[in-house]
Amino acid sequence: GTVVFTLENEVTKVSEELTISDNTLSNGINWIRFTKTVENNQRFVLKVTDDNGVLYRCKIFVTNQEVQDYNKTKGYLTYE
Repeated sequence: GTVVFTLENEVTKVSEELTISDNTLSNGINWIRFTKTVENNQRFVLKVTDDNGVLYRCKIFVTNQEVQDYNKTKGYLTYE
């Protein structure tokens, strides 16, 4: 069947079907590449489906923080 990649914004609940520009299988891992314009702090749900239902689902969080300094509460929570 047809495999569909859908990206849903967690806040607006707007979903869009992704166009996959590259799909590579390497060492048992399926790497996909797509282009999407995003903004800092956006949250998405990526869902991969086929004719039988959901194959995979994960959450994506967009940040402009450097990987070494990443903190999911940076700018949201402060401790005194």
